[in-house]
Amino acid sequence: MFDALRFYAKGIYHPAGQFMDEHSDVDLPSPIRLQIAAGVFGDEGIPLEYQNLAKQQLAFAYSRFDSRVEVGRIEFSGSGYMGRETELLTTGYYQAQSYSFPYSPTTKQYDIAPRGERFWLAAGGFRGARTSYDFQWDIALTTWTGQEYALFVFKPFAWWRDYSPYWETPSLAKNWSVAAQDETTSSSPSRSPVIASDPDGDTLYLGPPVKLLMEKVKNYKYILQEPPKHAYWDKTENQVETISRWDDFYVELKEGGTADFSSSTKKSSDYSVGVTGELSIGVAMKFGRPLRKKEAGVDFSGTIGYDWSGHEETYNQGYTEYGWDFSRATKRDDVIVAEVYSYEVWRYPVYGYQELDADGNPMYGFLDIFKPSTVKTRTESGAASSFDGWEPVWENGNILSYPQDNAQFYDPSDLGSFWIPCVPSESDLACKQVNDDPVEYQKEIHQAMAWGILGSDSTAIGGKIELEESEGSGVEQTYSETLSGNADVKGYYSGKVLNATVGIGFDGNSSWSEASTAENTTTTSRSLFLTADAPNQTQEAYMYAPLLYVTQDGALKLTFAVNALGSAVGKDFWIRLYGDKYGEPGRADPALNLPYRFKATFSTNQVQNGWEPETDDIFRYHIRGFFITEPEEDPDVGGYPILTHAPVAGQEARLQVRVNNYSLSVLNGFVPDLKVRFYATAIDPIDRHEITQEIGTVRLENLNILEPQIASIKWTPQAVGLPGATQTWRVHVQLDPENGIDEIYDSDDPATYCPHETCTEDELIDPGQNNYGFREVGVVNPVIGGPIVDQPRDIQLKGDALMALNPRGKLVGGTTQAYFGKRLPIRIQALSDKTGIHYSEVLLYDGDPANGGVLIGSRRVLPGILRSTGNVVWMFWIPEKLGPHTLYAVLDEPGDDLQPGNNIARLKVVVIKPPKGSR
Repeated sequence: MFDALRFYAKGIYHPAGQFMDEHSDVDLPSPIRLQIAAGVFGDEGIPLEYQNLAKQQLAFAYSRFDSRVEVGRIEFSGSGYMGRETELLTTGYYQAQSYSFPYSPTTKQYDIAPRGERFWLAAGGFRGARTSYDFQWDIALTTWTGQEYALFVFKPFAWWRDYSPYWETPSLAKNWSVAAQDETTSSSPSRSPVIASDPDGDTLYLGPPVKLLMEKVKNYKYILQEPPKHAYWDKTENQVETISRWDDFYVELKEGGTADFSSSTKKSSDYSVGVTGELSIGVAMKFGRPLRKKEAGVDFSGTIGYDWSGHEETYNQGYTEYGWDFSRATKRDDVIVAEVYSYEVWRYPVYGYQELDADGNPMYGFLDIFKPSTVKTRTESGAASSFDGWEPVWENGNILSYPQDNAQFYDPSDLGSFWIPCVPSESDLACKQVNDDPVEYQKEIHQAMAWGILGSDSTAIGGKIELEESEGSGVEQTYSETLSGNADVKGYYSGKVLNATVGIGFDGNSSWSEASTAENTTTTSRSLFLTADAPNQTQEAYMYAPLLYVTQDGALKLTFAVNALGSAVGKDFWIRLYGDKYGEPGRADPALNLPYRFKATFSTNQVQNGWEPETDDIFRYHIRGFFITEPEEDPDVGGYPILTHAPVAGQEARLQVRVNNYSLSVLNGFVPDLKVRFYATAIDPIDRHEITQEIGTVRLENLNILEPQIASIKWTPQAVGLPGATQTWRVHVQLDPENGIDEIYDSDDPATYCPHETCTEDELIDPGQNNYGFREVGVVNPVIGGPIVDQPRDIQLKGDALMALNPRGKLVGGTTQAYFGKRLPIRIQALSDKTGIHYSEVLLYDGDPANGGVLIGSRRVLPGILRSTGNVVWMFWIPEKLGPHTLYAVLDEPGDDLQPGNNIARLKVVVIKPPKGSR
């Protein structure tokens, strides 16, 4: 310090000469007073994402010959040395800056300048609520002249004048003064301190925060799985046989079997603490992935928790309670209901705490405060397969894909807990007091809410089914919504840190997983019921088990397990289909999850009467259980985090797919060695030729019957097309590519089904195949001149953004026809004026969403610049009402969209009856 500021008998010497005392020939008063305060004032000219917000600088104050107090700032270099030959406000060494005041030529005095030999200096954020740009601390100074007290607050130089709306020169922000009331005080030599002391140096305190805005995050309210149904391709009859996959076999939640089940919700703020190896938490891209779970010491967690509890009521004021009605039924698909709203997350470094990791590297504490928006953004409700991120383990319409009915099923990986009222007693140690006024006791239940064992035939069902109940059934049940991941829904969202976009991934291991953002209370006072009708013949019966529970992220979830051979009367039927036929060894059946191989058929009066093969390759080859993850395992939380942005050409990613074994053969179903081949194809946008990129082949060992495994491989996509453009790649997965396994549905089975009235041999398809599928992936090409930098942009839907494949297979916009009960494939294309790697969401409605339009579904889309091909998503709509419809596509714009409002496209659809005999 004294190498930079040296005090001499006749003035103050500054190495760079900027602050030479113009009265250096005048003796300074004795004693000279000097005080220093540490703070975070920022580096002028350096973008905020490169600022080290954990690096403190020094503010100084000293008394002058004329009783004025001069205030300035000094910054250390990375080596800790304060250089001597630097210019004012340059980086790399030290920076010093004084705060000047208006000089009056008339009075020959500095107006409102701090005066007095007695002063006290402090640094902190004294400006109240500020934006994420305005991270800098202020400098506070109190003085005592002998006649009056004065408080001055100085605002430091803004960090980046081109982008900060708060840029202005260093200035005096505010000052107050008051005359002394007690004459005896005026002669006191004491100073007026403005900061608390910490004699033993063990106080934890918060540094300047970084703000993250997470926009439009889905909070799942309830998830109802379609009951286990079955339809299969009969190779002998050359048709789909429907066992139990009927529309009138469904479930819905009821109270007492009649009234709709309901609950109420109240949002809440919360906090989370953790540790990180990054000292500078202000670096934007480090915010994108929540860091490891709370592992800090007791003192750290306890101190922060105690501080939070004292302010919790203030954070949660303004949140009102509102009700939910669970009125959806599972017909032809699972059902999801989600509430969509935004969060603010404030991340504070915690100074004064440090621990070492297993390798001896320092770990620094941090505090995250979560604050949900007070206004509900929207509700999304509909068929689960219409929502991106829905990747459950089961394949709708195939009972062999469901978890097995065993002890493990009743303890699901995403099982949460709920609270019920209780009466305290010595025998019930779990009953705890949770409220003082009024006094209230509750106990936490770590098990499902309801469960049962059911048969699929009419004699076992008998209409309505009452499940067995867990402890606390028949009373209010309260449970929390958290930011933990759901086992069947993979959530990843975009957020804004300062001026940069980041991807946010939620999982059960992150530091955010336990942060509660709402409290739900069921209003039921009776038992929970499931409703279902008899689906199949007794000789085809199987057993299945429903399980109703609260997930760790606070969703009410109904799921199922299956015992295909559990019915004494139906066991023989299923063995003949998939097992060992009368002692003869059956076959294995390695399979991908292909949920759209079949589509529903309808009678002339529009009643579902069965299923038939899907002929559109986009749907029948669509793989579920497919993910793109980070290439390396997370060293802090474990596992492979879902990639929170689109893959970038030239950068490595990891592909992951779930592989099943749809066999009941005890004698021959086991697969000791299975090859899984990955490759990718793209269409060159210039000459339209197909490009194939071989990715590689992996092996799965010991694939048992009805026990899935994960096949994964690393992929570095190559650049195809223009720099910065988005390119569509199809990632193909092929099981048993060399056809070395004799399977129930084999890859070399002859194609026998004709999707038209007549077919050539090349037009025939094999509806039973389950060894091959693909997923389309948008890959961003690198830009010229460096990495892709996220920046505010305009995302939009052009007039032809919404188009459909009409019944004749032609892609049309404006107006089209569709058949009742038949899938209408719909294409949506999103554009952007700048290259970006983070997804947006597009929602499709039947009718104007501003006037009661019904949500059909939502998809993640990657808006691309002109001539991109990967900025397209496909959805489908099954119209169930004849006549004219208007479909609306709405692209969810971020809050900083450069041209809001150009995000809606329309398509008119006339729904007619399908012609007789059509497929």
